[in-house]
Amino acid sequence: MTRALRRRRVFSFAEPALPDAPAERQAAQRERRRAHLTVVLDGGFDLALEVAASLDPLADRAAAATSSRAVRAAIDDVADAVDGLVAVVARLLAESDAHHRTAGLPFEQAASARRALLQLHRRPTAPQIADGAMADGTWAEALTDHAASASDPLAALLVRALPPGATRGALSASERVLEPLRDLDAACTALSRALDRAEQSGGTTDLIADRERRHRDEARATLTDLGVELTADERGGAL
Repeated sequence: MTRALRRRRVFSFAEPALPDAPAERQAAQRERRRAHLTVVLDGGFDLALEVAASLDPLADRAAAATSSRAVRAAIDDVADAVDGLVAVVARLLAESDAHHRTAGLPFEQAASARRALLQLHRRPTAPQIADGAMADGTWAEALTDHAASASDPLAALLVRALPPGATRGALSASERVLEPLRDLDAACTALSRALDRAEQSGGTTDLIADRERRHRDEARATLTDLGVELTADERGGAL
């Protein structure tokens, strides 16, 4: 194998040019991530914006499907995915803080101190999604708030972090965050499909109800023509 051929096979982490506006840039990265294309997160990444952009459109649709158990289960899965994402980010931040606080110690002591600090690290508490939050859409706001406290610290960490390919075989900070982001993408896709099914089922239910109403009206008309007296319930409701 020639050296030129080997060079052509080296994987590149470079992204194509992205929009300058932060929201548009992040939206473009989101589309690339969901298409399983290369994405590198940097200091412009806003965790809260990402969670809100993923959840808000689904929350609007879910408000009309409050009776669907499948939708409720899918929302719980989305909540778990957001909590997992926040937990990964919190761990990254705790590791960065531990390295900073032990930087002045000798190597062995610093390693021991970092392990001790990380043992004291606590996973952020996930918000509880009440049944009423599904109807008014506040479940999405609660999960966005859960991510918001880590947004600025994560952006600062990504400014300092080594890019993918420069971490000597270890996962970069960008790659570690992208993994739970893809889990969130999968959970949101599953919720969207559950909403599709609930919406289709609701349409079918409406058609059945309309047909039953027509049949009742026809039955009333027939009985009236035949001179049969109808009870109050028969005149106003089901036979």
